[in-house]
Formats: sequence, structure tokens, C-alpha cells
Amino acid sequence: LYLKYADSFVLPFFVNKHFQYQEKVILSSIFLELMDLEQSGTYSHIQISKPNEMILELIKYNQLPGFIQQSIRFGLGYFFTALCTNHSDISGSYKISLSKGDSQDEFSVQNNKKPLEQQRILKKVSKLLNLSGAYNLPMINKNFESHFYIGSSFPMSNTPINANDTDNLGRPKGSKRVYAVDSSIFPSIPATTVGLIAMANAHRIARSAEL
Repeated sequence: LYLKYADSFVLPFFVNKHFQYQEKVILSSIFLELMDLEQSGTYSHIQISKPNEMILELIKYNQLPGFIQQSIRFGLGYFFTALCTNHSDISGSYKISLSKGDSQDEFSVQNNKKPLEQQRILKKVSKLLNLSGAYNLPMINKNFESHFYIGSSFPMSNTPINANDTDNLGRPKGSKRVYAVDSSIFPSIPATTVGLIAMANAHRIARSAEL
């Protein structure tokens, strides 16, 4: 059984213009879609925001003296972060298997990463930032070991073949009134917000389901 995931990484960068830093205004306000024309044809989703509480915690902001906090707050006016999420086709998957052992069944999980693909997209995003007048700091780029979006363990197909395939209504092979409606039935995991796509797909299935 395979679980696909959409991998993410963060690129911190600086700009020349100062924007007053406000701790309460840290939600992403700029959204970009980067298409991988060279190889996969998939999109990477980029969210740009001011540093959030995780960045402040990383530098132990609350433990610093007041005059240093004031200097840091001024410096953060030049500082942004870009959160980039990649399509599962260029991210990777978990291979989950259960096999019989001598005394008990053996459960294993193998992470099939695609680090070269991640590096390739990271360089693309970094280059775009540099061309727009921003300055990326490669030494503090961060790749997440955990994943925000995961699924595709029971992928939809017009012609289900494998035991874990579902039809285009999310029904397991051989079932008529059992429906899966979450991201487990996606054939692949997109880089964009999965929740909205999952809700739209669940609505589609609910309208067509025979109960």
C-alpha cells in the first residue's frame, strides 16, 4: 500500500523596502503557483507571509532583553518567509507493508523521498525571489519532515484493478454502498489546499451516491 504526500519547505528572504512588522498580522497575503514546465508538469504552491510565532520561538524572541527585541522587530520589517508545497509526483510516498514473520506479523513503513526533485524546485523558487529583488538565505532554508497533505491510499480510477483501488465515486472494489470521500481516494496529492478539493469531491460523491 502506498501513501502519497505533498512535501513542503520554507525559504526565508529579505527585501530592500521596510514594512512595519506586526505580530498579529502574520497570515499569508501573497499566493503564487509555479508550474514545473521542464519535467513533471505539476504546480508548486507558494505562500508568502511575514515571520510567524514559530520564527520568533526559533530565535527565542520572548527571552531576549527589550532593547534587543526592539532591534529584531525593526529587522523583521525586511524579512519574509515563503512556504512552498510541491505536488506528490515530485515529493514522494510511503510504502506500507505487512508481512508474516516467524512469531508475529511484521509491519514496515518505507519513505520513498525525492530529494533531487525538491532541490530542483527549491532552486527555481530561490531564483524567482532573487529576480524580483529579494534575497534568499539558503543556509536557513528548512524542509519539513512531516507533511501537511497526505493520501492516495485508495485512489479513484475509472477501471479499478488493484485491491485498494476505488471507482470514480470512491467505492472500494466490489462495493456498492460504501463510499470514501477524503483525500485517501485522490489519485495524487496536489500542492494547493487539499481541504477545499476534498470538500468539493465529497459534495460531488454525495450528490451521485446511491443509498
